[in-house]
Order: sequence, then structure tokens, then C-alpha cells
Amino acid sequence: MYVESVGYCDYEQEFTGWYKYDNSTESIPILFYYSVYPEEESFKIYAKYDGDFETEVDEEYACQVLNYDEVFETTAANGIFNDLKWHKSNSNTILKTWFEGNPQEQFWGTR
Repeated sequence: MYVESVGYCDYEQEFTGWYKYDNSTESIPILFYYSVYPEEESFKIYAKYDGDFETEVDEEYACQVLNYDEVFETTAANGIFNDLKWHKSNSNTILKTWFEGNPQEQFWGTR
């Protein structure tokens, strides 16, 4: 997975990048928003095969992704960028995912 900070959407930091499966050469675009306030807020990393994300800002000034193909969900309770739950947008089947090494250092270093 490759992640970079590209600015802000209202009060949330915006990140884009891509990820790919170990056995694939094709990268899948990702998009997510994250704010350190409130603390321990959950967040989602959205993946869209064609990279054409639709977004909006809701009444609470939170940036929302409206269309996606896959999503990784986690909480930031202890600042650990791990123990993600992955599923496709049209499926209830959830798979646990994890990263090798220490992704927290790399992720928080993009700030």
C-alpha cells in the first residue's frame, strides 16, 4: 500500500494512494479522510477500481466517500494502523487484514 497526504477536506486530512494484492501487478486507487479529533475515531480506507471516487461533505462537515468497490475499516483507538477489516461494497463477508512491518510509523510520518 502506498499512501500520501494531499491536503484537507474541511477539517479532515485527505489521503490518496493505492494498494495491490501480493499476486497482482495492478494497483487499486484508495482514498480516505482522517482527523485526530475526536480521538479514537474510526476511519475507513476506500478503494475504487477505476479511481473515480464521488465525495461530499455532510451537515457535520465530515467528508464522505459515496461510491467504492472495497473498504478497509479500523479504529484509531491506540494509533495503530493495523487490525483492519476488509470487505467488498456489495458483500457482508469480512476478512481481517494486516500489514508486515510497522505501518504506523510510515503512515503517521506522511503528516
